[in-house]
Amino acid sequence: MIANCHSRHHLIKAEQFNPLTRVVDGECDLFAGNVAATNVVFGCSVLGHLLELRALRTIPNTIPPKGIRMTILPARPAGSNTVNPFIMTDDASALIAFVTDVFGAVNVPEALTVDADGLILHSELLIGDSMITIADRKPDWPFTPAFTRVYVDDVLATLARAEQLGARIVTRPTEFFGDVFSRFQDPQGNLWWVYRHNPAAETQDWGQLDAAADADNSWESFTSPELEYIHSTLVDAMAALKDPRASSSS
Repeated sequence: MIANCHSRHHLIKAEQFNPLTRVVDGECDLFAGNVAATNVVFGCSVLGHLLELRALRTIPNTIPPKGIRMTILPARPAGSNTVNPFIMTDDASALIAFVTDVFGAVNVPEALTVDADGLILHSELLIGDSMITIADRKPDWPFTPAFTRVYVDDVLATLARAEQLGARIVTRPTEFFGDVFSRFQDPQGNLWWVYRHNPAAETQDWGQLDAAADADNSWESFTSPELEYIHSTLVDAMAALKDPRASSSS
């Protein structure tokens, strides 16, 4: 039995799976090693060049590739998740204010650390059940835009707040496998994926996509006008990424 994630590069043998432990969302690349999973329902969604596997799957129970062993939930401080994005940006204080106003983030004042040069070295903001860290980019550091995905209750209201504060809408709200999908670029040049999840979509029938993928694993076998728009707007946004310092100095 082969589970097909609709990418020509990812065919997953069911006999490689181990007993189910808990259900999470996953990405295609995570299934390349010893992933604990069974009775998996697969459906592939495409965001630009990133293939995401929206599936019922499990956290690895066995030793992952390269012999790294990790518990399902390692010990972590209160307010932190296992993975916590770190954003290096120009004018960190402005981005902190932006994220607070757009997403309703809670700034953790005791976490704020200022370097000897007056630039922010560390800050922590809580968004829902997650934490992001924002710091200032030093004068000689390269431009490293962040790419962050956030789930919200109201995509339109979130985009309106972002646009009012100087963001550029990259992808207008679009139906995406039952969810609502959008993107914007903040004034510092970082890209944000903004979703509203529809739990009812988790139970949808992926049979038609699976049948198409069995016959042809190409993009054309399962794309749609919505996916084409989502893909093309990311390609355009990535091609247009430029260091904000270059723009301000010209």
